[in-house]
Amino acid sequence: MRILVLGASGIIGQFLRECIPSGVEPIFCRRKPSPDYTSIDATNFREIHGLIVHLKPQAVINLAGESNTDDVQRNHRAYRQINVGLPGELATICEKIRLVQVSSQAVFNGFNAPYRTISMRNPINHYGRQKAEAEVLVLRRKNAVVGGPP
Repeated sequence: MRILVLGASGIIGQFLRECIPSGVEPIFCRRKPSPDYTSIDATNFREIHGLIVHLKPQAVINLAGESNTDDVQRNHRAYRQINVGLPGELATICEKIRLVQVSSQAVFNGFNAPYRTISMRNPINHYGRQKAEAEVLVLRRKNAVVGGPP
């Protein structure tokens, strides 16, 4: 099984590199060129589409996005394309491919933990609102799932 992992140089991506089971062929992608990663600009949707068509993965895991909540709060428009646009585009591109969108607990307001997948979203900042919007776009597809760090 071939999987494409976008935004693989972050904490979750680094963890995934250590626990890929046998029989899985991972393609780890990040923005900066490196011998261990495929270089791709996750805001270039045409490039993403071309890579998916070329590689024909059975699944795409999207870890890409700006997770610095302070940066997003200060300039939310600058990060909308990566935090909302990319997941929405992937939901379209991956119509017949399994899509895993990694989200954040920032989609919740912080008052009713612990959270479950059915907990009401009530983000209190721009970052949380962007992640919640991305969840909605992705979950419109029946072959997509949303998860996040515990």
